[in-house]
Amino acid sequence: MPLPDELAGMLQRLEDELSRLAGQAPAAAMKAVAALERLTRDTAFQAACTADADGLPPATLGTALGISEDKARSRIRHYLMNH
Repeated sequence: MPLPDELAGMLQRLEDELSRLAGQAPAAAMKAVAALERLTRDTAFQAACTADADGLPPATLGTALGISEDKARSRIRHYLMNH
């Protein structure tokens, strides 16, 4: 499942900016990374809760993500347990 173009563009711009920042202001880059880690952890938890509540089969999720059913199941469990 491809990302929406707008989101893919934002992620690319973020990667470019963080790479630049890491070379110029490493403390600021680390602060940004910490914020992104919190954001991704919270978003992953929300997505896993929704997938679980909706009864999304791990096989379907695996296909959408390009991973195996077992890896999809493991990913959901990881996101639910690491929040």
